[in-house]
Amino acid sequence: MTGEPGAREAYAQARFPVLGLTFSDDELLMEAGSRLLHDAYTGTELDYRVLSPQQFGLNRVGHFGFFKASHEKVLWPMVIEWLHGQSPHTRVVPTQ
Repeated sequence: MTGEPGAREAYAQARFPVLGLTFSDDELLMEAGSRLLHDAYTGTELDYRVLSPQQFGLNRVGHFGFFKASHEKVLWPMVIEWLHGQSPHTRVVPTQ
């Protein structure tokens, strides 16, 4: 991993679970680069997923598409479910 000095060391010191999502149609961060980044989380549990838009009935997600409001009902529930799994005593109430 290159780039920001000290980034690899900082990632390695993370002590909280990490959910990493990579979309197969990401035009800015290809899977190999995403894996390199997430492999730096050496001190914690990492749930790393490579996903395709088609798995969710979508034509495209790309690099920023996950954050689009139009994908809220399709993509965001997997993160809510994952967060709920990390804190089983916390009740997560989906937004309407």
